[in-house]
Amino acid sequence: MEADDLQTVLRISIAVLIGALVGLQREQAQSRLGGVRTFPLVALIGALAGFVPGPWAAAAGLLALGAILATAARGSRGGDGGVTTEMAMLATYLIAVYASRGSLAIAGVAGAAVAVLLQFKPELHGAVDKLGREDMRAIMRFAVVAMIILPILPDQSFGPSGTLNPRESWLMVVLVVGLSLAGYIAYKFAGKRGGMLTAGLLGGTISSTATAFGYSRLAARQPRTAAVSGGVVALACAVVFVRIIVEIGVVAPRVLLQGALPLSLAAAAAAVFAAAVFLRSQGDADGIEPKNPGGMLAAVGFGAGYALVGLLMALGHERFAGSEWLVAAVSGLTDVDAVTLSTARLARGGTLEADTAWRLALVAAASNTLFKAGLVTVVSRRALAVRLGLPLLGLCAVTAAIALWWPA
Repeated sequence: MEADDLQTVLRISIAVLIGALVGLQREQAQSRLGGVRTFPLVALIGALAGFVPGPWAAAAGLLALGAILATAARGSRGGDGGVTTEMAMLATYLIAVYASRGSLAIAGVAGAAVAVLLQFKPELHGAVDKLGREDMRAIMRFAVVAMIILPILPDQSFGPSGTLNPRESWLMVVLVVGLSLAGYIAYKFAGKRGGMLTAGLLGGTISSTATAFGYSRLAARQPRTAAVSGGVVALACAVVFVRIIVEIGVVAPRVLLQGALPLSLAAAAAAVFAAAVFLRSQGDADGIEPKNPGGMLAAVGFGAGYALVGLLMALGHERFAGSEWLVAAVSGLTDVDAVTLSTARLARGGTLEADTAWRLALVAAASNTLFKAGLVTVVSRRALAVRLGLPLLGLCAVTAAIALWWPA
């Protein structure tokens, strides 16, 4: 058998296996329209149609399949409900056609996606039931942010050192809002029953500052919750350092590579701090519902803040030697993400040295930690001053020492 024939057999086999996978799921679900035999046959027909030169055979097969499904569906209602099986069969046919001509890896992923979507119907419907109206609006707003606004923004750089780029700035908005929204959705499913660990970790993913403020208020109003509140806030503050590593890695891998060891040490110090507070704070973490982070106004505000921080960083680096450190410290009081992403992008473009970029991110983290030490002390009415405020000051000092005195 020649090499071309072997390739043809392989493509047909993959297509039939994809059909068998989907058909197995439909058979197990007791579909009346098709199962473990019908779907592989549909895939086989699709693969063979795909090998016929020109688009007409595949198009004719699709039309014939649609007619067959329309006829069969008339007497097959009641078992499946909706048109799920029909859509699955059409998808299987098209995947098989693609498998005959395109990437087998992509065809395999598409086939697995169809099977997974069919198999996890109860879980998917249950997940939707847990999301409120505002949650769905937040998801749709994020879709607008990522899929409508981002592609239409101009990809042009202007300003000092080409710092201002609308599309790149908005891409950072997509990254941060996406991380926060993912944490919030995860909290909706696991946070209320996951206890302190889940509340702290996901609270830090959503917003460590908001988590610190919310649980500090809880400690002030209900002093008996001070231990639990301290543990949740400690974990949320530690997550900030993980976010820094993730964001630098996404935007400027070279910076992460150069600063991997000191960034890891800072994250380890944050983990030790969080563990020390957390282990003395076991209890029930109910009481605070995180705010949905998907607002469009918040996204625009972060985008503007990110662009401003990047502009100040570039101007300071060019015209006032050392002023970028002041910008990082001041901006980091309330927003570590903007500083981290701005410095990483400037380093990627060559405006900042990689060694300086990760140090500035840690300076922002130290500044933010200092701010939260004061926040929890004041808002909790000193209920968390010793339990959490003093350890946060220690973490701030360690982070600043790594940023300023780590060997170049």
